[in-house]
Amino acid sequence: MLVSERRSLRIAALAIMLGLVALLIPASAAGGAAAARQIQEKSWDIERIDEDITINPDSSFTVREKVVANFHGSFSFLNHPISTRRASFTGGKTYGGVRVKNIKVYDANGNPVEGVDIGKSSDGPVVRLSFSATDEQKTWIYQYDYRGAIIFGPEADRLYYNAVGSDRDVPVKQSRVTVNFPEGTDMEKVEYTFYDIPGAAPNSVQSGKEGNTVWYTTGEIPPYSAFTIDVQFPKGVVSVPPLFSEWFLTLMIVISIILLLGILGLMLWMWWSRGRDVGRPGLDVVRYEPPSDLKPAMVGVLVNETAVDSDISATIVDLAIRGKLVIGQYEKPGIFKNKTEFGFDRTGADESDLTRYESDIMAGLFASGGSVRESDLEDKFYVHLAGIYLDMKDEVLSRGMFDGDPAKVKGRYALIGAAAAIIGLFLALFVVRWLDLGYFNVLAYSLVPCAIVVFVVGRYMPRRTAKGSEALSYVMGFKEYMSTAEKGELEWMTPENFQANLPYAMALGVTDKWAEKFEDIYVTPPDWYRGTYATGFSAVYLADSLSHMQDSMSGTMASSPSSSGSGGGGGFGGGSSGGGFGGGGFSAG
Repeated sequence: MLVSERRSLRIAALAIMLGLVALLIPASAAGGAAAARQIQEKSWDIERIDEDITINPDSSFTVREKVVANFHGSFSFLNHPISTRRASFTGGKTYGGVRVKNIKVYDANGNPVEGVDIGKSSDGPVVRLSFSATDEQKTWIYQYDYRGAIIFGPEADRLYYNAVGSDRDVPVKQSRVTVNFPEGTDMEKVEYTFYDIPGAAPNSVQSGKEGNTVWYTTGEIPPYSAFTIDVQFPKGVVSVPPLFSEWFLTLMIVISIILLLGILGLMLWMWWSRGRDVGRPGLDVVRYEPPSDLKPAMVGVLVNETAVDSDISATIVDLAIRGKLVIGQYEKPGIFKNKTEFGFDRTGADESDLTRYESDIMAGLFASGGSVRESDLEDKFYVHLAGIYLDMKDEVLSRGMFDGDPAKVKGRYALIGAAAAIIGLFLALFVVRWLDLGYFNVLAYSLVPCAIVVFVVGRYMPRRTAKGSEALSYVMGFKEYMSTAEKGELEWMTPENFQANLPYAMALGVTDKWAEKFEDIYVTPPDWYRGTYATGFSAVYLADSLSHMQDSMSGTMASSPSSSGSGGGGGFGGGSSGGGFGGGGFSAG
């Protein structure tokens, strides 16, 4: 009995639930249909857009835009993008970027509107109004200033403007546009036109002049269509913005020249007081022997203010002459002809007398064994270069030849120059453009030649001490001797003399001149050099071979593994609907 009652209760509950569902389904369907009808019935259009444009003497113009919109259904916002895109035109130029400033919104009674949000887009500002409207007409007045949108032509200036923009999906039933000129404008010289509105009825636009005003009226402007006006007016009505004027350009050029000359004068004064060698008397008397306390590479660093490839080659030859190694010249088979390859053999002589950089060179040459060919050094010797150059420089610095590290001195001025150039370009290309600072970019760009002056003069700022100046004078006198001594004029031009001075000639770049003087004297190959002498041995042959070695080794030593405003011709008119400055559109929801 109890089981039967429970079953009856369950059946009754199920029946009630089914009944409720049956009642809810039609109600939901009715509600959905009502919502669909509400969405379908929601629409809007623009009753009219009236624009009152005032041309200002400073070449800006103020737009007062009255918008009357009809809302059918419930709406809560209206977006109005205001375009700052540049127009496409010929026959003149604009100054600065297109800017929209001082945006304000009023109601139909001229009272400021609350709930206005001004955002940004890639095409310009977007004015968003928040409100509540259901089946009613709303009126707003937008006011804003345009800058950089007046076209300055060679004989007249021009307003080429999209009075009603095309960025909207609803029609504008009618529009009136007025362009007001300052008092004193010669209105007889004002010309005006407009461009056909795509999709509009024929002859739907009327225009004329009245006093200092040019006016236009239109019929319905279809969705996605623009109404573009084009007004040309005489020179003198508006002026070029001061920062873009000729007098300001002249001022910036003068200031830039003064700045450049000032930087040049400052750098020359700094060189005279801080960069000029101490006590350097210039070229001393001719010297017939190398400096006793300076080896060939040190002489090269003293002259060049840095270590270079020729200093390493000169040191290799010097080490060979001193018996530390033997230089060999070999023939290497090639596809069409044999190639020359150089090799080096370690002699095993005592190396305790070597300087640090000489030991570095020996270690780099013979890292793989006591006898190597040039090909054995490819992609390997380069790891030693930085250390060799550094030790060469330190050897000279430790002897008190320079007032500071020349590389650091040059680097400091190079850094200052690079910073000045980067700052100048950044200011000219970004800051001046962004802030519309006109010909201030001339002053900004002038930092680039100023930077070049700092960089160039900075190359001469390393300063030799009195000791360094004296040593340099001696070296230059010795170089003069090797370059200009007449062949055979000195009785002691011996093979030994040629050998002893040969590394210095390499470091100073006068190898060929030095060898020419011994052409008939030095005819026996030295013990430290092995080669093939098809036409006989001579000093000139040896010099040529060593020069070849120097060139070849430079590439070998450094080789490393591969690692993975616009303007133009033309005139008034020639535009198109939607092709002018300004515009934008509307959207609501």
